[in-house]
Amino acid sequence: MPENKPPPNSNRLPRAPFIFNIIAVPHSKTETLRWLVGMRGNVALAILVVLVLSLFIPGAPSANAFSLIGINVLFLLPNSIYHYLLNNEPSGKTLNLLKEIMIPVDVLICTLAVYACGGVLSPMYILYSVLILMSIVLLNPRSVYRTAYMSVGMYCILAILEAVHAIPYVQAYWGGLDPHGNATYTTYGIYLIFVSTILMSEAYIGNRIAQMINQRNSQIESQYQDLNTLYNVTSGLGNLMNESEITRYLVSTLKTVQAATFCIVGLINKEGQPAIAASMGLTPDEVASMQSLGYETTGIKNLIERGEPLILEDLDKHPEYRIYTPGLPVNSVYVYPIIVKGRVLGAICLGFESARSMSQEYRNLLATIANQSGMAIERARLFSDTQRLAREMSTLYDLGLYTGSTLSRSEVIKRTSDNIEKLMNPDVYYIALYEEGTHMITFELSKEYGRLMPKTKLSLERGGLPARIIINRAPLLVQDWSAEGLQYNNITKKRGDDILSYLAVPMLYDGRVIGVLSVQCKEAYAFNKHDQGLLQAMATQTAMALENANLHQLAQIGATIDGLTRVFNHGHFVELMNCAVADSDKDDSQVSLIMLDIDHFKQYNDAHGHVAGDTVLAMVANALKTTVRETDSVGRWGGEEFAVLLPGTGIQEAKKIARSVRRAIAELSPVDGRGKPIASPTVSQGISTYPFPSISTTHLIEEADSALYRSKELGRNQLVVAEAEGVLNPSTTSTPRLGPVTVLKDATITTGDLSD
Repeated sequence: MPENKPPPNSNRLPRAPFIFNIIAVPHSKTETLRWLVGMRGNVALAILVVLVLSLFIPGAPSANAFSLIGINVLFLLPNSIYHYLLNNEPSGKTLNLLKEIMIPVDVLICTLAVYACGGVLSPMYILYSVLILMSIVLLNPRSVYRTAYMSVGMYCILAILEAVHAIPYVQAYWGGLDPHGNATYTTYGIYLIFVSTILMSEAYIGNRIAQMINQRNSQIESQYQDLNTLYNVTSGLGNLMNESEITRYLVSTLKTVQAATFCIVGLINKEGQPAIAASMGLTPDEVASMQSLGYETTGIKNLIERGEPLILEDLDKHPEYRIYTPGLPVNSVYVYPIIVKGRVLGAICLGFESARSMSQEYRNLLATIANQSGMAIERARLFSDTQRLAREMSTLYDLGLYTGSTLSRSEVIKRTSDNIEKLMNPDVYYIALYEEGTHMITFELSKEYGRLMPKTKLSLERGGLPARIIINRAPLLVQDWSAEGLQYNNITKKRGDDILSYLAVPMLYDGRVIGVLSVQCKEAYAFNKHDQGLLQAMATQTAMALENANLHQLAQIGATIDGLTRVFNHGHFVELMNCAVADSDKDDSQVSLIMLDIDHFKQYNDAHGHVAGDTVLAMVANALKTTVRETDSVGRWGGEEFAVLLPGTGIQEAKKIARSVRRAIAELSPVDGRGKPIASPTVSQGISTYPFPSISTTHLIEEADSALYRSKELGRNQLVVAEAEGVLNPSTTSTPRLGPVTVLKDATITTGDLSD
């Protein structure tokens, strides 16, 4: 898994010239190594400065200083190479190679430093301890011992060379014995045993520390992977609104992420029977074999009814469950139920070829994914139900199954208000609507003692008693507030002062809370159970009427919009033209119409398929909508032909808009069904204007259409303007990448500029 890297330079300390930069807080293995190299370089530079300054101190052993300066420079050279490689984002192989090379090189340089500081009989063997500590960070636990072995080996070699006087004596910088004076072979032997014991003890302790660090890092990485998996699954589910797409996404993602042999998502169908909704890793015959397991198969019914996960880490230890995997080469099976609001929707099943033991964290992850899947499936079903209701609206109209005599939301609320006042005679009442998506309560209408109150909005958590009713989905009747309502005083949002009778009921539709109806009186016992039933019936009627009004509004929008291009359809566009022409007669203004046709559109379907053709149509329609003004209207006239209605616009402004449209369409970059780029479309255009030269809506359409066909006859990618009855009025201008704009007049082609 790629490392989670922070933004560039987001956590680096400022770098001065010739100073190794270091990371303030390492976020990854690469940054840890980069931090260590930077720290080493800065320490070496500091020591180098001290050594150079010591040359100017009287009595200091300059020979030692020069030796140590050389060793520091020798240390800085490979360290600079490490620094350069790490700053160029090395690969994993390069990182491992660096870690393997650094320790041997450091041991060698460290041995030279020990010798230059006085030899093995000086206390400078402590440098080897520093290397062992560094190896805890760089290497795996076993490699810590390797660092200790190399250190002891180099120390022994140096001791032997000193003992036999094979190398010259160097005066000790700090403590140590004079090998030419009081040092014997016994002294060297004692030093070797002592230092080796210390270094190996440090290696043992370092090995244990490295193991704990690795174990902790593994846990963190596992938790990160689990969180990343959960995020990816949740993010993917959030973008899907189709049940089959959700199940296919689940099996594909979980099988890949969990490296499973197979993954199955089973759902309980409308008949209450389990059925495989999607699978991956199984052949059709294997799916059919598992599908043949009936609801009454041993264990399946209990599993579904119990709603608990089934964890079989080794099927050989549970042969009674082999019936779940007939003939499948698996030895571990994990089944997690998909539960929503206490109801089991189905289950997710993962199978593994070898016995696999899973941690509690992993099991919790699967349980969370199953829970998220359930909510996604439930959401998809609700969305599907809403779409189905919208499709059934026309049938409902034909059958006359109205829940109210009006399909206006404001009229529904007003009629409900009238019924409340007529039947309940309250002193105070309100009609509150609830938005499930935003968790907001809107008091659409409220009256206190006949006085209409301003519309208000409250969040669910601040909604008081209406919120309680929405959450509990149950009515509330308080006949004497002074005796029964004191428990609600801390949350009440009842209207009016000194109210003793309080009645509120939820408006429910298809299991959802639409809002709340509430009536109140200042007299006690103004309402009883009968009134509660009456108000509940009114709430049900209101909820159905409001829902029908919403669906009717959606259906009205759908009846005027072309499904593919999302612009006005032909019928509604003609209505808009009639209205625009009528308005122009009232205010003595002009109306222009642009008719345009996509050039050689058939070639898109023939050469690239109908998916590409639909894509071009949708892109052209979108370009039209985004290019024209807010007061203009775009419609699909038919096939690949579109129309743009320009109210209050003369011919000159219409030509400018037409030029902008052609430019926007020519800049489109469509792709075919496989995502490969295809040629940008061009359009042929025709323009006419009412009341001159066109004299009616029908004439306006005919003139613009004639101009359009004339532009196609002239070679397409043209703009032709009709400026007189029966005459096409042209001149020609070229626009880069767009082709000519042509206007015909008196059958003579002249050159002119249409921009003014």
